[in-house]
Amino acid sequence: MKNLQTIKNPASRKIAIYIISQNGHKIIDLDEIMYCKADSNYSEINLKNEKKIQISRSLCHLTNALSRFKFLRCNKSFLINLSVKGSFNRHNRIVFFQHLEIKIPKARGKLVFPILTAFEFKERISIISKK
Repeated sequence: MKNLQTIKNPASRKIAIYIISQNGHKIIDLDEIMYCKADSNYSEINLKNEKKIQISRSLCHLTNALSRFKFLRCNKSFLINLSVKGSFNRHNRIVFFQHLEIKIPKARGKLVFPILTAFEFKERISIISKK
């Protein structure tokens, strides 16, 4: 990963990622990243301050770099920061994260929902009406 590296700063005990974007080189604390979204062969990194950074790396590259740091690949389009709390509905296989509703594929749900529970995401119970 030539232009995507994780950096540990021993003085602050924070972990950051070094990226090259269209606007130059940046070092971003992992705590500042809310989620990453796939955009073809590019990825969009969405920060807590509502800024978005587009990089020329796939979401797969970001997943490989960040999955050991409390980031979870929910589906083919989203990688979320588990430190940013959200909720989920296991029945409808949806994760509610910030302003997003992320659909979870059935096969992936067996992996995703136990991890969300372990990270204290709240489960929303759906009310099923019988007709």
